[in-house]
Amino acid sequence: MRKRYVAAAVIPLLALLAAVFLLSLGFGGCGGGGKEEAGDEYRQGYEDGVKAERAKWSEAKLQLARTMIKEQEDSQENVERLLKGEVSEVKVGEITMEGDKARVRIQAVFTDGTVIDGHVDLVKLDGMWYMEKVTSEKGATPS
Repeated sequence: MRKRYVAAAVIPLLALLAAVFLLSLGFGGCGGGGKEEAGDEYRQGYEDGVKAERAKWSEAKLQLARTMIKEQEDSQENVERLLKGEVSEVKVGEITMEGDKARVRIQAVFTDGTVIDGHVDLVKLDGMWYMEKVTSEKGATPS
């Protein structure tokens, strides 16, 4: 009975030792090249991922994102008025297009009776239209 327990313990131990031995010879693992090759593969995968993300975000799209963020930061007062429900109506007027740019005339009517005329600038990138900025006619400041 005791021999059976010893044999049962020795077999997994021998299998473990064999696996360690084979790994030390370069068999198994990440293509058999060891830690250095695995590190190179990781770095290459990382660099490929960065390139793929950069390809998705062309310089034109990055500039569009910067413009949109700046415009929203500059127009927090009107964004807050919109979120508080103080805009009762937005009217769409004339639409002009020239190449990959478009402008839509708008008029925002607030619940207190204030009316602000403005326009929405759009830009076409990679076949899709994006809202670039909303500008009020009052001093041409973004709103």
